[in-house]
Amino acid sequence: MFYNFYIYLVILATMSPIVAYNKQKILSKISISEEIFYTTGALFTLLLVFKIYKKKDIITKVDNHTILRIVIQSFIVLAGLFISGIVISRENVFRYKLFQKPVYIVVLLILAVCFYKEKVTFQKLIGIIFLLFGTYFIETKTSFIK
Repeated sequence: MFYNFYIYLVILATMSPIVAYNKQKILSKISISEEIFYTTGALFTLLLVFKIYKKKDIITKVDNHTILRIVIQSFIVLAGLFISGIVISRENVFRYKLFQKPVYIVVLLILAVCFYKEKVTFQKLIGIIFLLFGTYFIETKTSFIK
């Protein structure tokens, strides 16, 4: 299978706001729990059809440790879907996505330092500062930069 990190990154970056705007429209018509239910059902159906088409085992044997990780991940993803649904239904999608990525990077750096022994370098700090200032400038519609 073809793989290029940067191409995949651009594809995902393009899909993310499309999904967010679509979700905002959906949430104007149905509840967050209904949106999650229907989306999950559609995903399950599509993946089931794909597995049947590829003649793969529908359910494979998974060890207990992996099952535990899947359960934990399911709760985290469900919480994230509910929280993002609340934010998307009450905020401007552009503003949400604008703040989401810089906050992710700050939190990622904190978690990486605390749990994965990542080193904080001068370049990382400067990069985060630029991201935060850029977000601030876009959010406040600063007019002194022309």
